[in-house]
Amino acid sequence: MATNSWQHLPQDPQFNKQGFKRKLLRYVFLCFIAIISIGVGGYFLKTLDDSIQRLEQVKFSSDGMLTEAWLRNTIPLPWKEQLMKVNLVQLQKEILQYSQVEAVDIMREFPSSIHIHIHEKKACAKFLLSQKGKRKLLLIASDGKLFSPIGYTRSVLAVLPNISGLHKDLLDQKKIVKFEVIAQFI
Repeated sequence: MATNSWQHLPQDPQFNKQGFKRKLLRYVFLCFIAIISIGVGGYFLKTLDDSIQRLEQVKFSSDGMLTEAWLRNTIPLPWKEQLMKVNLVQLQKEILQYSQVEAVDIMREFPSSIHIHIHEKKACAKFLLSQKGKRKLLLIASDGKLFSPIGYTRSVLAVLPNISGLHKDLLDQKKIVKFEVIAQFI
């Protein structure tokens, strides 16, 4: 004898319409809840993003003549950038483009500042370079590297010995070859 399962029971067509309406209402309700959840989540993410600390202060130090005013006027600082998004390597490269700068240390200081310390080349003499009818004052570091003076006052430049009469063969890529020997006597 064959037993009938629930699938073989006669169904009321009115009941099927109510089930469809119930499923549709449930689907619309779940979509509404999902849209509200996405909106609320987006609001909280924006609020969280706004609460992340941004660069508000740059602490500056140097072991030479460069000043904080020079830094602010010369290097584009990423003010109001999120502190963790500040590209310290790019900032370091921009500062190192200046021939007077030997090295740069940059550190994040939480919650909202960075500290920049510049190590400068130490001038031990000055040199007047003439090229194409133009004269340019350059300073000479103890290792013989030439650099353009930034922030040096006339009184500081006046006490530096003047090196002259150098043959062009002694100059090699912005450095005076074998200057270390001369620097011992200055």
